Amino acid sequence: MTINNVKTIKILKKIMVKKSIIQKKVPFQKNILRTNMIMLIIFGIIATTISFLLDKIVLYFVIDNQYYVLEEFFRIITLIGETIPFIFITILIIVIFYYYKKPFTQIIYSTITSTIIGTILKYLTLRPRPYEFLHIQSIISTTYSSFPSGHARAVFTILPILNNYFPKYKIYLWSIAILVAISRIYLSVHWLSDVVAGAFIGYIIGYFFVEVSKKI
Repeated sequence: MTINNVKTIKILKKIMVKKSIIQKKVPFQKNILRTNMIMLIIFGIIATTISFLLDKIVLYFVIDNQYYVLEEFFRIITLIGETIPFIFITILIIVIFYYYKKPFTQIIYSTITSTIIGTILKYLTLRPRPYEFLHIQSIISTTYSSFPSGHARAVFTILPILNNYFPKYKIYLWSIAILVAISRIYLSVHWLSDVVAGAFIGYIIGYFFVEVSKKI
């Protein structure tokens, strides 16, 4: 056997070893994704169920503690999740991802998926909004039914994607998402459970597409 043949055999052995490692990693990674998704869904269902029990308590607390300054502050914050502003924000994020050469298709897929699921749930549940329950005038204009919160769902859909690619801004991104969610409750256009459900639906969808993109 020549020296070249020996080298070739060694190279082939290394390739085979690498292939076997990759083949072992793929099902392992799939199991981790499946486990994480199941855990998120279970936690989301539990959190939403508990929040349903707290809906009226939170609503009456908010009504008793509404102040002009906070009301105006949350009027501005809630605009982030409005349809037109959010479309512009999403386009801006895609442009930023393109500039930094980061994959942006997951933003498109997750946003579309999240919107479809959220819209279907709104039409299926037809839940009255808190201000309708109280028979009072709405502070801001609204469309569709209450469950789940479209604003919370939208911002939490892109949250895991942005956190994944811009981890050093994680605190700011979480803060913005949470403030948008709180704004919907404070302005009495959503129940606590609407916001919790919307946030979990969005986050789970966003997380799924982030993890799937890592496997491609």
